Amino acid sequence: MLVVATSGTGYVLGSAGSAVDLAGLCWTCAGTMMVASSANSLNQVLFSLLSLQISAFTIHFDAIFFLI
Repeated sequence: MLVVATSGTGYVLGSAGSAVDLAGLCWTCAGTMMVASSANSLNQVLFSLLSLQISAFTIHFDAIFFLI
């Protein structure tokens, strides 16, 4: 949400004193929201895959010490 607010603020401040195009502002905020949410989704998928790899390593590492 903060990224969308920052992007919208930058769009308004970048209009350089002229009238702000509301349609352009809405499209900019919508596009920023979609990019940020897709990046968040990708981050969660990659983190869950990494978490599975780490937990698999931990299980094998514990099994080695159990056998010793």
